[in-house]
Amino acid sequence: MKIYETKDFPWARRLSKNDIYRLYTSEASGFLDEELLEEVGTGFYARCETIKQVTERLCPDCSQVIQGAFDGENPDRPIACQRCQWTSKWKHYHSSYKTDRIHGGRAYRYFLAYLEEYPLCKTARDKMLAIDRLMHYLHEDIEDERSVTPAAMNLVQGKRTDIREFIESLAYSGNMPEQNQRLRNELLRKMDQDAELESKPPK
Repeated sequence: MKIYETKDFPWARRLSKNDIYRLYTSEASGFLDEELLEEVGTGFYARCETIKQVTERLCPDCSQVIQGAFDGENPDRPIACQRCQWTSKWKHYHSSYKTDRIHGGRAYRYFLAYLEEYPLCKTARDKMLAIDRLMHYLHEDIEDERSVTPAAMNLVQGKRTDIREFIESLAYSGNMPEQNQRLRNELLRKMDQDAELESKPPK
């Protein structure tokens, strides 16, 4: 049976601001870099999957619920995945994610929505709009005065102030082609309608 220490948990990394910026710049120029689109899209998918695994205490290799993960706060208590045949201690597992912003928080449903949406994308436009939907939420979250730790820090590398400026610079770029702008505006309009419906109490 394998014994996992902190370094052995294979969590997906946060994405670099530079890669996301280059993707949006290529789209704004009218020549979308589809190779970079795939890299960013799958990178967000992997990171959202990691957030799901940590939030729900799932094995990073097989997604089985980790035994012992919900058994109190003793840092030395054993945890294990019976399917993958590894064992560890809670303190090693906890240390593997606590400094890397891996948690669901109030943004969790948006991360889960991306996990459902992205694999269904058939075209480059679909993938770009799925990324846009996620980035739009991150922008709205940064503007929320109640936000202590912006959700963007779960997905994007950087300090709080750097990420704020970065997300805001992407959200309302005026350089993208008119067709792309119309698609984006329509997407954001539908998202606002969905949010309004969700906020209404059930009858």
